[in-house]
Amino acid sequence: MKKAITVLLLIVVMYNSFAQSKLAMSFTGNYNLGLNDLQDNFENGLGVNAEVYYYFNDSPFSISFSIGTNAFNATDEYEAAYTDAQQDRIPEFSYNIKQYSIPLLFSGNYRFFKSKKFQPAIGISLGLYSISNKFKQTSEHFSDTRLKTTNEFGVYPHLSFMYKIAKEMGIILKGGYNQTFGTKAISYADIRLGLIYKI
Repeated sequence: MKKAITVLLLIVVMYNSFAQSKLAMSFTGNYNLGLNDLQDNFENGLGVNAEVYYYFNDSPFSISFSIGTNAFNATDEYEAAYTDAQQDRIPEFSYNIKQYSIPLLFSGNYRFFKSKKFQPAIGISLGLYSISNKFKQTSEHFSDTRLKTTNEFGVYPHLSFMYKIAKEMGIILKGGYNQTFGTKAISYADIRLGLIYKI
């Protein structure tokens, strides 16, 4: 009997929590500024990001989950140096080099002025970054692509601004700093712009 009452109370609490909560989703385009190692060998990159938010009506706190993909093209100097290093072994080939970052992140966020049209927010994200280096070699009659991928833990502190343009929709501008840790540590800042809406 006590177990049944406990389960019933848990169901009521969970139902009330969901009844008082809201879900929102954002889609953004990213402009990424490579730092440190990325800055040395790669140009600034572009990307896209999707994020689902879960927040309570009576609280400024929210949690979210995001997934994104970002691409960085190697500089001409880096590709030329890599090509020169390969010519003694494999002549007559040209090379195209790219680096990809695919973050899967959980975030804690705090919104200011949540009842206003203009809502700044701060937060921090933790999660997994899948980092891939793509080397494509081509010749007149042959093409081959090598992909080397590592998974690293990373953090993403961020600041965002949301402006409501309709009852259930707003424009979101977000900026933050991505840092991974491990054998393939990379860092880059990003600026994101897109739409956020309730679902």
